[in-house]
Amino acid sequence: MREQFAQSVEEYSHLANAEASADGKGMRLSVAREVERLEERYAYKEGVQTTDEQMVYAIQKEKQELMAKLHQELRAIDDPQGKLETEAGAWQVRQQSEGRYIALAGGRQAEVTIGQLLTDGEWGIVHDLNSGTIPNHIKHRYVLENTKRKLRELLDEQIIAVEGKRPSTHLNLRRTYEVVAEDRAEGREPMGAIAEKMVRTYLEQLSWDYPDLGFTVERADVQQDIEEKIDFIIHRKTHSRGVNVEAVEGLKDAGIQFTTKSGEKFASDLAHKQEQIDRAKRYIHEVDDVVLVSIPLDKFTGAYNQWRGKRLPGGPSQFWDEHVKQEVFNNILAGILPPEEIQREWQEVAQPKKAA
Repeated sequence: MREQFAQSVEEYSHLANAEASADGKGMRLSVAREVERLEERYAYKEGVQTTDEQMVYAIQKEKQELMAKLHQELRAIDDPQGKLETEAGAWQVRQQSEGRYIALAGGRQAEVTIGQLLTDGEWGIVHDLNSGTIPNHIKHRYVLENTKRKLRELLDEQIIAVEGKRPSTHLNLRRTYEVVAEDRAEGREPMGAIAEKMVRTYLEQLSWDYPDLGFTVERADVQQDIEEKIDFIIHRKTHSRGVNVEAVEGLKDAGIQFTTKSGEKFASDLAHKQEQIDRAKRYIHEVDDVVLVSIPLDKFTGAYNQWRGKRLPGGPSQFWDEHVKQEVFNNILAGILPPEEIQREWQEVAQPKKAA
């Protein structure tokens, strides 16, 4: 995220807090004038319309409301008499006696892992965790992860509102921002983006379900995706199984550019994508390197179509066979973790999960 944009969002955040706590007409009017002044100043600096900055501020207020709701949810969890709000269509989750989790809805049931619970929001699956069998720390993590996901989506909207219209943004990038904005407005999600999300959420699930794995996963924002060619980021843990990973081969923080290209033009498409990454890497500071990973789209479409017909908790990756899971695991982590560590960690993942 550019420094000036980050600064504007921070200032809008302070004003949104001031507006929410303003007491009296005079105070509210004073805050409104300051908001208007700031919107005009940043519109001038960015070379965009004042209405674009007004949108950024309006979205920032939504983010503040989400944070207020999060605090309410955390208090409700800690209150013995409190209950979390339940969304329509939520799956009721219960912990079984042996420590496994079952989700039930409309006469259907599915066994789910903690990692699947925490990533299901990406696939539009919501859960009711008010069962007395669910530990509070799981409820805490669930509402935190859902809030983080929604905040990231709102941040993307803010970025699109400004970065996609700045005159200094390259014309080709502005066009890409426009396409992304149109897809979001129409609720479209290209299959390539779905495949990337399948891979990312699968790895996120593993990082939650197997805490000893040597990595965590972070979703990239829309600017990182469009301009820096990063779909998601793999963070290597500083310590894995008692070993200081900085002393061994591999990367500490790696951006992943995921592609599903195949066919006759595969080699030229891949070379073009690598050229884009190499150009973008000159301006990237958040990661040590950007790694291009290619897995053909046909590895994903069947599993996604199976899941879409059922819409079960756990996401589409549960319909991959073990060979695809291992291929995804190995290909994404190649060059980030050393081969022996990848093999060791895959063996842990491939073992039947013991009851908690």
